[in-house]
Amino acid sequence: MRAACPDGAGADPSPRALFDAPPAAVRPSAELRGQAAVAVDRITGGYSTDVAADWREVERLLQQAYRSVQQAAQPAMS
Repeated sequence: MRAACPDGAGADPSPRALFDAPPAAVRPSAELRGQAAVAVDRITGGYSTDVAADWREVERLLQQAYRSVQQAAQPAMS
């Protein structure tokens, strides 16, 4: 993994720069995080019919997302 610049100067915002993995490999994580954000919006927007279930869904989706990105970056970390 590349070291981050403290001031962001010259930083590459691409997924490869963040995870040292091709964009296609980290896309599933991005999609899962997007789904989690939709669930949070339901909760914070006040239109959730089951807040506790929605928070469990957020937790499940984020755990999946982080596992997915960890697997995508694994070969680069070895």
